[in-house]
Amino acid sequence: MIEVGNTPLLEVDGVYAKLECTNPLGSIKDRMAKYIIEQSEKLGLLRHGMTIVEASSGNTGIALSYYARQKGYPIIIVMPRNMTDERKRILERLGAKLILCSAGNFVEAASIRDRISQKPWYFNPDQFSNPLRARMIAIFRRLHDFAISFTSGPEKMGMRPGALAMMRQDSAQYTKVYDLLKKRTGLRIPDLEQLLQALDADKSD
Repeated sequence: MIEVGNTPLLEVDGVYAKLECTNPLGSIKDRMAKYIIEQSEKLGLLRHGMTIVEASSGNTGIALSYYARQKGYPIIIVMPRNMTDERKRILERLGAKLILCSAGNFVEAASIRDRISQKPWYFNPDQFSNPLRARMIAIFRRLHDFAISFTSGPEKMGMRPGALAMMRQDSAQYTKVYDLLKKRTGLRIPDLEQLLQALDADKSD
């Protein structure tokens, strides 16, 4: 199985960006789908023998279908019938059973999903309300603040509310990430190095 994450970090005109299209299904939604499935297993919410059911118009459903197949879970995707034939074919090839509802009616798709998931041995990832999704987004926001420091430098970090305090608390973690980036890409940001060193020194005082 191709691993999700560890996507390339590219520089384009001084802006650093993660190339999320290199994930297995070509979308950042791969990260969310894998995270929700694996964390739900750890919490005992998703167990072998259960069927996953989700309402999706595209990338989330495709990603969930991929990881469901890898882990041996049957999956049902409910989607409006006017979604592209390409998406429908991809989902079917990944082993998903499709339930089509009224064109453009995602509320109906979610309602059908909710009704099915009330039955025993069905698991609803509930992509828009699942607290695990919120937790994953929080993680990415922290990484976003870290990425901002690549181009802003320490003198601008104070302009982002809470960013400096956040980095002070987890400076060892960020130092580890930065060292890994240097090793893999050869990228060096002197201002960021000085900031991390200052934060480490501040914590040791």
